[in-house]
Amino acid sequence: MNTAYPQLMFEAPATPATRSGSSEGTHSAPLWEQALLGLWFYFTFIVRPGNELVLYPMSLYWLGAFVIHRRQLVPLAFRSWLVFAIPILATLSWAWSPVPSAALRFGAMMTLGSLVSVYVAARFAPHEIIRAVFFAGFFSVLEVAPAIFDFGNKGPWGEKNIFAVRMVVVMLTAMATAYNKHEIPWLRLLAFPLIPICFIFIVIAQSATSLVFASGSVLAMTTIWLFWSRFSRIRHLRTTFMLMLTFGALTALYILANTGTEGIYENFLNSLGKDSTLTGRTMLWDAADRIVRERPMLGTGAEGFWVWNRGDAQTLLELSHKTAGTKFSFHNSYLEMQVHFGYVGLVLTYMVVGWCLWRSVLAWIATQSIVRSFFLLITGIVFVSTFTESWLYVVFDTSVTMFYVSAISSLVRQDARAREDRYRAYEQAGGQEYD
Repeated sequence: MNTAYPQLMFEAPATPATRSGSSEGTHSAPLWEQALLGLWFYFTFIVRPGNELVLYPMSLYWLGAFVIHRRQLVPLAFRSWLVFAIPILATLSWAWSPVPSAALRFGAMMTLGSLVSVYVAARFAPHEIIRAVFFAGFFSVLEVAPAIFDFGNKGPWGEKNIFAVRMVVVMLTAMATAYNKHEIPWLRLLAFPLIPICFIFIVIAQSATSLVFASGSVLAMTTIWLFWSRFSRIRHLRTTFMLMLTFGALTALYILANTGTEGIYENFLNSLGKDSTLTGRTMLWDAADRIVRERPMLGTGAEGFWVWNRGDAQTLLELSHKTAGTKFSFHNSYLEMQVHFGYVGLVLTYMVVGWCLWRSVLAWIATQSIVRSFFLLITGIVFVSTFTESWLYVVFDTSVTMFYVSAISSLVRQDARAREDRYRAYEQAGGQEYD
């Protein structure tokens, strides 16, 4: 007779050790599928010529695997219905988009991306997901390292801002791997030197936002690694620390608000070679506000604005020094959604972002481990970036996938804990032991 609890499908049972964050979950996916996930993240990490030759066959695999495991995944997908709201709206927008076939394809790809997020959250342990992203980032760093000091004005991937924020993600995964005492030792040794390398790359890229992200991430992850677990030994010390941190942040904001931040802001941007228009983004935002008034409720439909025969779109491309026909963006997820899907899309975007933030925060409060800290930080970085990048209006992007996986995996964790609690209650009530 085996007296151990039945092995849970998603993570290790929520024993006291797990609740304290001393365990990061058990193996839940075979190594070949972990390698496949790493390959998927590598090709969705950045847009490269020929990516579709790999992504389309892999998309068929994820879709087929979802169907095979539908009894496990469909209930979770229904509980995560908000992440499918925008993709469904995008698919329906073929009815009013000027390019219906492109809108239908875009909506289908977004829907598939959400299905992949559900599959990854349910079928992989959190540390396995981080490991897959780490390897994708590691090989991306090797790809660009030979030309690091010869980037020119746009960087190795077309834009320095894109390069910098990707390096922030790689640095985060490197810290989550190196600081995780349950990770494979040789993998931790491989991850440690990647942390300063990525930080140097971010400095070279001169991205103000990414530099703030990187500095904050290093401070947060290192504090949690070195001190947070020790704080739990003294009653209420964690709560006191969080209150002091919040009070300090509010005090700093109050001082800045009363002394004037314009000079500080200008000096900070100037030190990084930036201007107060955020490299022309404010011009795009003003244009988006005007465009929204034309079709306020449902917008232009998916892929319905950045088209070759639309005069205002081509004018914006010219003003932004882009070649005619380029698929551009408004560098703001909410304005992008509003232009393409109107107020309906904007409300749905607010709802899904709020839900993802809420679920990620709850998961971190429940398990304040290195792994969960990574998911919380990546969620925060993507959220802040939505105000300057059109992250949410994309298909097959690693950062967006992690944003959704962080929230969905919290439901998986919640289910695992509830099941383990039911097992304990059953045994304590005199029930039979499990075979």
